[in-house]
Amino acid sequence: MSEGSKRIRMDTNFQDLPVEMMLRIFFYHSFIELKTFSEVCKHWRDVIEDGFMLSDKLILKCKCDQIVKDSDLQGLKDSSRKYGKLLVTCACQTENAVRVLTTLGIKEIRTKFMHTKDVYELIKYAMSDLVSLDSKLVPEDPEDDGDLNANELFPNLKSIKLTISQKCHLDFLKKLFVLNSKTIQELDLSFGDHSTENETLDYDWSFLGEATNLKIIKFDVNMECTLNTENILEQIKSVEELQLSGFKIPEKILLNMNDFFPNLTKLRLSSIQNCHQLKIDLRR
Repeated sequence: MSEGSKRIRMDTNFQDLPVEMMLRIFFYHSFIELKTFSEVCKHWRDVIEDGFMLSDKLILKCKCDQIVKDSDLQGLKDSSRKYGKLLVTCACQTENAVRVLTTLGIKEIRTKFMHTKDVYELIKYAMSDLVSLDSKLVPEDPEDDGDLNANELFPNLKSIKLTISQKCHLDFLKKLFVLNSKTIQELDLSFGDHSTENETLDYDWSFLGEATNLKIIKFDVNMECTLNTENILEQIKSVEELQLSGFKIPEKILLNMNDFFPNLTKLRLSSIQNCHQLKIDLRR
């Protein structure tokens, strides 16, 4: 076999690259460029929209700083697209994220590994527009959790999703509920390990009972997390959809779910103690 015949043909089309590799290449381009790339062909559009959600809802993944620096922000505002969602991580500078929020009129905010005081600082600038908040708070959060006063309402806030590991995170949740008890309709909480040894997340959950339009609740509880679950369930009797995972339900409630939750139309339970005894007919 000749030396030439041993050579491997390397004429690989960009289209044939694995999606993960394409995303790595796309990551180094600005969002204005990504917006242009998404119009090249259906495959590129699908890769970009799946990877960066450059569709009607835009997630700016750690790129708030770059967007402001590259003067892409005005171009995004002037485009025909409406951007509804923003992801902010601890890698972003808060002031740049605020500029993106206020310029583009963001309605949904996701934060990852940010302190509660920084989340407060961020969401107050989206006050009138904010519809949904999804926040994974840092496990070791200082007690200084920021300050929202009675004038800082979120008139359109309907959905809250939080990952909680400390009592100060619950204080953050309570403040949001107290200020917006008539607007919040959906609550999704994940409870993780606590940062302080032997600390429990026992809490007064009466603020949930004051949320008059709260219809959908999802709780995912780490088995090592100690909660007063009976107190929680007492406050949410009027919910219509309930999803519980890792939740310790008192037997007297578990065996009478139909009577305890008169408005319940959808129920999903997993990893519940004594769940095999549950008998409930949700047909209303």
